Order: sequence, then structure tokens, then C-alpha cells
Amino acid sequence: MAFDNIDKSREVSEFNEAVNQIMRLNYLWNSIARYREGGKLQNARWKLDTAELELKHDAKKVDRDKNTTYVDQLTKINNAIKIVDIKVNKLIKGKEVDEGYVKRLYGAFLYDLLIKKETLLRDIQEEAGKGGKYKSSDDDELD
Repeated sequence: MAFDNIDKSREVSEFNEAVNQIMRLNYLWNSIARYREGGKLQNARWKLDTAELELKHDAKKVDRDKNTTYVDQLTKINNAIKIVDIKVNKLIKGKEVDEGYVKRLYGAFLYDLLIKKETLLRDIQEEAGKGGKYKSSDDDELD
């Protein structure tokens, strides 16, 4: 038979790892939402970095297979976050400024960038086939 040569242990192992990754990502998405909603943006940022590590390989594979630019987009967002960090630190150190105002401004910029990063990571997860499964309204349930 044509299927006799399939290594079933490898097939099961790859399936199990995909399921484990989906479970880890679900935990991360829930943690990120809690931190973001609670205003703990640095904690959300660290969890997003962990989600990025989980999905980086998938992003590279999707970029290669489907000619997308996910890795470049992630790099741009990460660089923008670093630039905001640097500018805020210079503002605080350089002059007598209302530190509370600068922190609120920083929070607003960081919040927007974290939303962009989370959205992009969720797109990568979906594109890699590890997101939700959607059923077309055209599908006939009586196949």
C-alpha cells in the first residue's frame, strides 16, 4: 500500500507539538489581554515577545511559502517600540519635564504598538493554520 511507508510516530509527534503550541499560545493570549486591560503594558509586552518566539518559525515558513512579509513587519514593530523607549528615556533624563505626562504619553504609544504586534502575531498564527477553524456558510452539513 502507498501509506505503508509513512512514519506514524513522526506524524503523531508533529500533531502533538502543534496542539501543544496552540495551548501555549492560548495561555499567552489570555495573559496578554489581562495585562493590557489592567494597564500593565510592560508585562503584556514581555508576553508578546514570548508569543513572537512561539510563532517566529511559522512566520518565516509562511513568508517563504506564501511570499508574505510577516518577519519584516515584526521587525518594524519591534524597532518602533525600541525607538519609543529611547526617546522617552531621553525626554526624562534631558530636561525638567512632567514625568507623569511623559509616562502617559509613552503608555499611549506603547499600547498602540502592542495592539499592532498582537494583531500581526494572531494573523501569523491564523496563516500558519494554528488559529480558529472557520466553516463556510456554503458547506453542506449533509455531505
